[in-house]
Amino acid sequence: MRGEGLLISFQKVDNESGSVSKEIAKKIITVLENNGLKTAWNGKASARILLPGFKWQRLYDENGRDLLHYNYVIDAVLGYH
Repeated sequence: MRGEGLLISFQKVDNESGSVSKEIAKKIITVLENNGLKTAWNGKASARILLPGFKWQRLYDENGRDLLHYNYVIDAVLGYH
């Protein structure tokens, strides 16, 4: 919330394949960068993707949107909501 960035975790559901997790990260990075966001990632399946300088514009609201609704979360990060 202080503008220090946002860390995004990712992994294959059963977490057995580092190479699949890396491909997931690459797809996430492509979408984020295609929408004008800067990213930083060290290429390891165990590392999170950083959105440097990202500053939250909203606080979590228990009565608000379901944050497990992944499309909503992506749209919110990209500023569509």
